Amino acid sequence: MRRLLGVALAAALPFPARAFAAFTDPSHPNAPVRWPSSSVGVVLQSDGSDDVTDGSDLAAVRAAITQWNTALGGRLTVTEGAPVSSRAWGDDGVNAVIFVESGWPGAADGALGTTIPNIQAGNPSTFTDADVLLNGTEAPWVTDGNPFGVDVQSIAGHELGHLLGLWHAWDSRVAMYTGARRGTTFRHQLSDDDIRGARYLSPGAFTCTSNADCPLLIRRLGGENTRLVCNGGACVPGAAGYGAECVDDNQCTTGLCLRDVWSTDGYDPGACSRACTPGGTDCQAGDACAAVGAAHVCAPGRGCVVDADCGGGSNNRCLLDFDGAYRCRHLCMRDGNCTAPARCIDLGYGAGICAEPGTRPTGDACLNPYQCVGLACRGAAGDLRCAVAPPKEDGGVVVVPDAGPRTDAGTPRPDGGTADAAGPYYPPYEEVPEEPPPDDGCACAAPGRAPAWWRVLLSALFLARRRVR
Repeated sequence: MRRLLGVALAAALPFPARAFAAFTDPSHPNAPVRWPSSSVGVVLQSDGSDDVTDGSDLAAVRAAITQWNTALGGRLTVTEGAPVSSRAWGDDGVNAVIFVESGWPGAADGALGTTIPNIQAGNPSTFTDADVLLNGTEAPWVTDGNPFGVDVQSIAGHELGHLLGLWHAWDSRVAMYTGARRGTTFRHQLSDDDIRGARYLSPGAFTCTSNADCPLLIRRLGGENTRLVCNGGACVPGAAGYGAECVDDNQCTTGLCLRDVWSTDGYDPGACSRACTPGGTDCQAGDACAAVGAAHVCAPGRGCVVDADCGGGSNNRCLLDFDGAYRCRHLCMRDGNCTAPARCIDLGYGAGICAEPGTRPTGDACLNPYQCVGLACRGAAGDLRCAVAPPKEDGGVVVVPDAGPRTDAGTPRPDGGTADAAGPYYPPYEEVPEEPPPDDGCACAAPGRAPAWWRVLLSALFLARRRVR
């Protein structure tokens, strides 16, 4: 039964716990699908990516394997077998990691990666095979932190999370979030939620101590959507509190589940929320009181949801940032468009964003550019270091028309329904749009008509943020 799913430091990223999502066992609606043993074997296709010729692509995949193994501490281990030459994948009992350089699956069109598991229905249902495919037909793969490329370790780590049995997360700052911006490297470090999820899916006895230890079960492989909570050391069905992952309002003690307006997949989780008044104190510190449809609701863990949350102005946008956070950013064409000490950081598509320098000096280890004085985090695979970003130059062009801010996707979407078992693939799991930067231009100076070359640049913006499966 083939299912189309997708997309090193040992310490975890310190974010508030929001729990995680896994796949409902079709035979047991209150339990997840797991691997039958504590060791999951994988093999790497030996050629790797056509974009990387020094072998660091496969080294980056191995680093992603290591980060999961280190976090799990032997409870569930991914073990690598001898590399294989074939790029074939299927239900053959071999869990392969393959850069697909031609013939990318149409159901995963536009995704950076996808994971295809097979399950054996039973008592309980278990995984029998899972192949990780990385999109070599569209993604420009890199291993050195180049902000204009797609980082191998970050996407491979996300897909390996799927291989272990995890589904997508609401929190955009964790490895299992559905979308990724080019230049994303913060996923070299797993979050507490990523680790909790993988430990929950490990074989053997499990005892929870809080709701954060229990999953939202997603019926992507069958069964029902079920929110589990901790009761007496066991994960049992129930409603969770503010910030917990959800797909239905009745899974929240607040009575409101905010769905992710970036995702068109009804299976991607939202977060338990509540109504709010702009400028009030209804939301937790740092959480936006966001305009969603005709209402305002709290967005747990997000500084904004749509452009309207960013105070107006044609250059103030809600973007998925290099550190995984959704926050308001001011678009720019050069450093002079930013308020010091902020600089204009080039996104590689003409426009940039104003960002303030971090505190780490050049040469220090880093996970994202905002940690660094020089606003760049680059280096060899597995050894990213703070560097200095070059000045953003605009060639003297400062006039770009603005077609108006992006709007939200309306009211929260319902569940995506049952999957179509008639064909070899399920429909695409997520249709997360590319991060604009910006989809409708940057009006950094007086109004006027954009030069033709700028319109060409805008046509390339679709690769700024890619979805992972």
